[in-house]
Amino acid sequence: RRVLTGPGFCGWDLLREWGLIPVSPEPLVQSMAAPLVLAALERRGILPERARVALAAPRANRAVYQTAMALCPRVRQLLVAAPDGGEALADLLREEFGMPRLEGEEGRGADLTVRLGNVPCSGSGGRLDLFGPRPGLLGLELDAEGLPPFEGEKLPFLTLLWEEGRIPPGNIRVI
Repeated sequence: RRVLTGPGFCGWDLLREWGLIPVSPEPLVQSMAAPLVLAALERRGILPERARVALAAPRANRAVYQTAMALCPRVRQLLVAAPDGGEALADLLREEFGMPRLEGEEGRGADLTVRLGNVPCSGSGGRLDLFGPRPGLLGLELDAEGLPPFEGEKLPFLTLLWEEGRIPPGNIRVI
């Protein structure tokens, strides 16, 4: 059902009519959210232990939970903005890590906002968009040692290899 194509492919309408869809990089970039956040902070010259990071999503799903649990011990402040389940996750982070719950004006001014879904975002800092067919990675890339050559888009190709277990998660790095 999923298809990898070469650069500039313009036949998606026809393929969709036949039930074929492009490989979505969303699961891979969301699984790599914490390393992407740390790399984005480093690139901006912000130490993680001084950083304010906001996680924004329509709901606090597995990707939001795993990202929050990985980042909470590493960053100064973590805001979870998820209308469905965000409060419960913020309570858990307060219990587990002592992370204060940030609401309203306290939550503004994040150094980096990570969107794990198409939700409004008013942050003044940088923004990682880790959803959809073309995630916004702030100039960062995902790569893996020994990645075979491919003439199409690298991220969907890497995603497919990762999903099929051809590349172990520990072999994927942020560059």
